[in-house]
Amino acid sequence: MQDFQTWIDKSENVISQLCTEWDGLLVITGDFNIDLLRPEQPQVKQYIDMLESLNLHQHVELPTRTTANSKTLIDHIISNIPSRVTHTGVLPCPTISDHDAPYVCLNVRITRFEPRFKFIRNERQFGENAFLEDVAALPLNIVYSTDEADDKLEIFNSLFKSSINRHAPLRKMKITRPPAPWLNAEDIKQLQSERNKLRHLAHATKKDSIWQLFRGIRNKIKTRIKEAKRSLLPESSIVEKTQRSLAHNPSHLTSQSTKNFCGSQYNTNHSFTLRPATFREVLNEIKGLRSDCSTGTDQIPVKYIKLAADWIASPLTHIIHYISNNSFPKIWKLARVSPIPKTDHPVESDDFRPIAILPALSKIYERLVLKQLLLYIEDHNILHSGMSGYRKGHSTNSVLLRIRDDIIHAMKKGEVTLIAFADFSKAFDTVEYATVFKKLHNVGFSHDAIYWVLNYLTGRKQYVITIIYSNEPSHLAGRFIYCKS
Repeated sequence: MQDFQTWIDKSENVISQLCTEWDGLLVITGDFNIDLLRPEQPQVKQYIDMLESLNLHQHVELPTRTTANSKTLIDHIISNIPSRVTHTGVLPCPTISDHDAPYVCLNVRITRFEPRFKFIRNERQFGENAFLEDVAALPLNIVYSTDEADDKLEIFNSLFKSSINRHAPLRKMKITRPPAPWLNAEDIKQLQSERNKLRHLAHATKKDSIWQLFRGIRNKIKTRIKEAKRSLLPESSIVEKTQRSLAHNPSHLTSQSTKNFCGSQYNTNHSFTLRPATFREVLNEIKGLRSDCSTGTDQIPVKYIKLAADWIASPLTHIIHYISNNSFPKIWKLARVSPIPKTDHPVESDDFRPIAILPALSKIYERLVLKQLLLYIEDHNILHSGMSGYRKGHSTNSVLLRIRDDIIHAMKKGEVTLIAFADFSKAFDTVEYATVFKKLHNVGFSHDAIYWVLNYLTGRKQYVITIIYSNEPSHLAGRFIYCKS
């Protein structure tokens, strides 16, 4: 029989794993043989501390085992969402057991989806040719007449957005049910499009052959949706995973090593300076934008930017040239922050992941600068060859393979391998700008390039928007923001 300390340690490990992997309602019941009517005992205090540390609540308050000489509360009902428990009590069961039966009434009703609203582009009357003709007729040459980068960009945005609004105006749409994740598959969307076309054709022609094709596509969609739903369900339950983790303790692969991750001394004979981007480079970056990028604060969707690439590339090239020699536009420094829940039941601010959405046009210039930076870094071997973060052709897999090879090589030589792991909470928020600029200077950035980076990072604003709330833009003081592209 195991002692209490071993039992409490194992119980804490199992319950903490359940709480980590399961975001919904969790109820744990059983005879714990810990009398909560004696809170002064050390074992009871340790047990209560464990429950509090895991944010769990024990609901039974009456004795669950009563004899002629004693009363004890050793049968417990524990949950992670106390608000879902509407009533609790203890039923006497003298003819069945010397233990009474504790019970709880749970509110298992699914939370009703609160309707929300969003603005989308109405494309029912949208015609690509008419839109492009309208864009071609825009007086975009006005962009060249002003000397301020913000004014140039404001004029461009105003003209281009007015054309978009004429052909695809914004309309308010009410969302009455949560989106179904299994309907996001591209093949399902394509089948649905084919089904809708066949339905329209079948009603128009009244032909049995068309109706037969329609039914075939419809049945195929149902089968595909069932498969997609099934793929979203976990392959095994959390209980089975927990049992396997208790029965077997496999060796864990390492994830990162700090050995030899610092490069040699840099050669500062070279210097990095931003060069002007060409018309062809700007055009290629516009056409290379991801179509699923979120719309930024300028309300200009990527779809229309890519459609009108041939007409807007020239004024954008002019604006980018001007930005390279001056300051970064304030319009591109305003971010819309959407808090994305990390769990199904977010309570604190740490339960949300803030995603900053910037204007899509700013990504064009940022990608041009990024390519120049990467070319400079690779040409002058500034990064160590073993660094894999944010590098093309590298990933966590390449890090693991390198560590694996190093460990095997050390084992063959009879050496012992020690690995140190470091995880920084909100790492980007801890970076000091002064340290960044010093390192940029050490790797050969020119004074103008460092000043551009300073202007790019400072003076930024953001506002938070949720379903029913939006605040005023606020300044970011010495903080990096994570931008979802």
